[in-house]
Amino acid sequence: MLKFPYAFWITVWCFFILNILKFTIDISYWWYVLLFSTFFSMVFWGTSRVHSQFLIKAFCRYPTDEKLVSLTFDDGPHPVNTPKILDILKEANLKACFFVIGKNAYQFPEIIRRMDEEGHLIGNHSFSHSKIFDFFNARRIRDELLMTNSTVKKVTGKEMRFFRPPFGVTTISLRSALKKLPFTVIGWSNRSLDTVIRDENKIYQRIISRLSKHKNIVLMHDTQEGSVIVLEKLIKYLKANEYNVILPDDYLKTPSHE
Repeated sequence: MLKFPYAFWITVWCFFILNILKFTIDISYWWYVLLFSTFFSMVFWGTSRVHSQFLIKAFCRYPTDEKLVSLTFDDGPHPVNTPKILDILKEANLKACFFVIGKNAYQFPEIIRRMDEEGHLIGNHSFSHSKIFDFFNARRIRDELLMTNSTVKKVTGKEMRFFRPPFGVTTISLRSALKKLPFTVIGWSNRSLDTVIRDENKIYQRIISRLSKHKNIVLMHDTQEGSVIVLEKLIKYLKANEYNVILPDDYLKTPSHE
């Protein structure tokens, strides 16, 4: 898919050409409708899917034939489900990525401390995860990310360097905010839909049916009770099929904390 700058300038040039042509031939207004409908459709599709990289560069999969997979959890920490997930991971001797919401990290610092002590990757997922986060201006987004970093740093002593956009949506404001912040954006390629699907077996089947070299960064939510059950089954599957569970910073050779 075209990146935003190219899509924008192609649209501008097409608009310019249409305006020139209308002086020599009869140009239907439907050409303008088609032009701008195409542009805004691309913007909507691209900004609503972090893996499109339409506005922001994001790491969303491991481009390799090796059996690599990352387990990532959003929206925590949760006082009940996150400790259960940590117990399962500890028993299996595996590490996962937790993209935490700042207000939750502030409320449950002991869980953040445990994540850090047990070697998991902790990433930034905004402070509020507001339903209108996508409409925030760049200054407010920057403040949210810095507040979350500060909250976690007070517990771990480390500055987070990985960020996952709430809802996987990217905007011009987010792009502007990230230009001034040293974050690597991490997306996903295997979405469990555990916040929508209530049948744990369907969630599990969805994940394993999509595992491939293009679908190897798995998104789950440690706020969902069903994810605890799914994780146990998923780990057994990964081990039985000889998948190597890694963290993104292992592959990228980019520090996740400072």
